[in-house]
Amino acid sequence: MKKITIALAVFSFFIGKISAQSEFTCGQHIQRQRLIQENPSILQTEQMFEQYTRDFIAAKKAGKNSRTAPYPYIIPIVFHIIHNLGSENITDAQVLDQMRILNLDYSRSNPDTSAVHPAFKNMIADMKIEFRLAKKDPQGNPTTGIEHIYSVQTNAGTDWSKLNRWPREQYLNVWVVSRMRDGVAGYAYFPSSVAVEQANYAMDGIIILDDYIGSIGTSNGTRSRALTHEVGHWLNLPHTWGFDNNPEVACGDDNVDDTPITQGHLSCSQKPGKICQTGVIENIQNFMEYSYCSMMFTTDQQGRTEAAITSPIAGRNNLWSEANQTLTGVDDPNPPLTVPIAMFGTLRHVACVGDAVKFINASYNSDLIDYTWTFPADADISTSNLKDPTVTFSTPGWKTITLKAENANGSNSYTSTEAVYIQSGDALPEGPYFEAFNSPSVVNDWIGFNYDRNNSKWSYAANTGKGGNGCMKLELYKSLPGDIDEVITPVMDLTSSSTQTISFDYSLATMNTNYLTETSDARRDSIVVYASKNCGLTWTPVLRRGGPTIVNAGILEGAPYTPGTTSEYWKSISFPLTSGFQTAGVQFKIWVKAADRTNNFYLDNWNVGGYTTGIENNTDLSQQVTLFPNPMQTASTLFIADMSGKTVEVAVYTMDGKLVENLYNGVVTNNEFKIALNNTMFDASGIYFVRVKENGSVTQKKLTVIK
Repeated sequence: MKKITIALAVFSFFIGKISAQSEFTCGQHIQRQRLIQENPSILQTEQMFEQYTRDFIAAKKAGKNSRTAPYPYIIPIVFHIIHNLGSENITDAQVLDQMRILNLDYSRSNPDTSAVHPAFKNMIADMKIEFRLAKKDPQGNPTTGIEHIYSVQTNAGTDWSKLNRWPREQYLNVWVVSRMRDGVAGYAYFPSSVAVEQANYAMDGIIILDDYIGSIGTSNGTRSRALTHEVGHWLNLPHTWGFDNNPEVACGDDNVDDTPITQGHLSCSQKPGKICQTGVIENIQNFMEYSYCSMMFTTDQQGRTEAAITSPIAGRNNLWSEANQTLTGVDDPNPPLTVPIAMFGTLRHVACVGDAVKFINASYNSDLIDYTWTFPADADISTSNLKDPTVTFSTPGWKTITLKAENANGSNSYTSTEAVYIQSGDALPEGPYFEAFNSPSVVNDWIGFNYDRNNSKWSYAANTGKGGNGCMKLELYKSLPGDIDEVITPVMDLTSSSTQTISFDYSLATMNTNYLTETSDARRDSIVVYASKNCGLTWTPVLRRGGPTIVNAGILEGAPYTPGTTSEYWKSISFPLTSGFQTAGVQFKIWVKAADRTNNFYLDNWNVGGYTTGIENNTDLSQQVTLFPNPMQTASTLFIADMSGKTVEVAVYTMDGKLVENLYNGVVTNNEFKIALNNTMFDASGIYFVRVKENGSVTQKKLTVIK
């Protein structure tokens, strides 16, 4: 009997769009340790199931538990294509190609078995399993067995990216994403690892990169066996070298009698070796290898998977029951015809009046679909039957758009009330620009975009912020790791800004007690600031911050975080503005990605181009301009010294950067030039700025008004 080593099986490849022969990295030990840390009883469940498996195989070899019903075991399967309108939204044809390959491999019908090494020719197993795409969803509606879900979770690739899970005792769930946590390409859990705990129940299934699905589209023939391998793990097969994470390092045992002990292989460039046992050839061509020349399972691997699929653990034995075949529609030779499901989006979330905006159709659940778009009255077209129409708008604001998708069997409509935000083409506020978020009206100027249309969104928070007047809040309490939201500033003119810096204050807490030791990007919060000078058509990153150090407010579990108003709750960031953005038509967006168990995020005191809050500019122009008295109750005077004959512009602005009044625009007539201010200019007491511009130089003076 081989020595038993209990472990979680997670298959993983090196991430990214790379050559198929690149060396792997594997997330096996990472995923296993995470589960054990959360629930150590998994080890006991795995040990019990291992004993059950050994007993089952022994009885099978003795002819005591042979299947009486005809083979194969029929497994309903559903693919959830998680996408953000990119190439990761693979076609149904690519999924069908994967289904073809999967069923060839599990029935020993793959033609490359002819190339199996002679030492293993007599061991090639028919796994006696057939996978069929579901024809009915959990509600009994007709389905193609392939759903396309529009979500930024495609870029997270974690257990939390397993959206819209269908019952695991009825369907094998496969999630397809664009990127994966920890730099892997896919993983699946043993049935015993996800057997009992409700949290682990939700993890059951397979998650894999889009370019490892099938042999066409974004994938290729070399990568097309990855899902075959992942399903092996889902059916309780470990790697051939055992349960550790280090192929080509140490010899290991997979607890399968007819697969020789091996150290594993990362490519097929090696000949079938005799490394671990003298005179024993290793099974380099096994589907549970990393060799990229996989083409077979063994007889005892078939026994191990049959033990898993006939066991009630993790609901595997219900999947192939006659009742479930009827429930999921896979036994119906003439399944009901599907009705399309409408969905759309756009890669451009903001635009200006008159800009072209392309809408991308993401409807699914049917091959042949007719489309009808309905646009608001200010669009250049009121309706369209194109798949992906391009539209312009003549007025600012959020746009409500409806897409109707239909075929001969019926129709479905989807309406977005925030399909795109159109910005005004009016005169731009001149920088420097400062926003203190002291009024709720700021939400009319700052555009919050919620990628996944969930409860994680930007809003105005009154009576908080650094100083206590107000700020912007991003609701991340109980959000999914990998959730992304952004808030976009007004468009501004920074041509005359003398100081090219950006600064802001933020406050962020976490509920993750281990956040200081997290190394995975998927478990770390991120802040990115982008700049655009073409009304949001393209964005350039100008600041990136991430990792444990950006959590400045510590740990708060069990309740949503609200910061205090003093500096200890806030962290300031200041950085130079990238060259090329000292121009008109510039705007910024603050992009925030949530990590595991993130709490709320707050933003205050957004400062672009040198606005000063309480510190005067230390420039020659600043020294020539004074305000007295300050604070002002009834009147004050602006003094401009030693600038006779120069042209100046003088204006008063609120703390929010909004114009109160233009005071002067002309030539200074003497060296002791005075401009009068009085409190009738101001609606309320508060802090204001008096801005003086001369030949491209700018200075601001803070004025306190008491009414």
